[in-house]
Amino acid sequence: MITETGVTKDLEHDSVEAARNAANEDAASSGGRVFPCVVFRQGGRVSIATALPLSFVAKNVRPDSATKGADPRSATNRPMMPDHVKVIRDYLKENKSAYILPPMTLNVRQMPQVHVIKSNSAIRSGFLVVQDETVFYVADGQHRIAAIAGHDKIKGVLSDEPEMGTDGLAVMIVVEPDMIRIHQDFADAAHTKPI
Repeated sequence: MITETGVTKDLEHDSVEAARNAANEDAASSGGRVFPCVVFRQGGRVSIATALPLSFVAKNVRPDSATKGADPRSATNRPMMPDHVKVIRDYLKENKSAYILPPMTLNVRQMPQVHVIKSNSAIRSGFLVVQDETVFYVADGQHRIAAIAGHDKIKGVLSDEPEMGTDGLAVMIVVEPDMIRIHQDFADAAHTKPI
């Protein structure tokens, strides 16, 4: 049975310790990784908020950019703008000890394993288990990802400043399999530049 937060009853636990232990057991048996998180509903859908290391983001998040001139509906994001990527990358390099990087909105097509603490609250703390096959797509923030990881012929900041890989980035992960809804999420999150 699925709860109000989209988590199945078997992933609800009586204590923080029980939820953490169960998440660690899941991760150990699958080669996954555990991140503390908050699980909540927004707009009728399940969302998960957490922070991920920049090195993890560089390896595990896919921008899925449209090709310039092609059908924008065939990809998750609009075409990549190299100049925008370079501006963000240069800002990060020049301010590596005093930068701020706004949170990103990611998408997963199916609900990942999330162990939560039993509660009547619609907002719950828990532990997200990210397995190798978990794919994150960018709903908002593809240029920030490219500035971190690199894109085409543009080197990402981590290639010159690998120590920044341990810095964290706040993310909101929306569970959404419908590409039309994902495109609308991008439009809703980024009113400044139409798709």
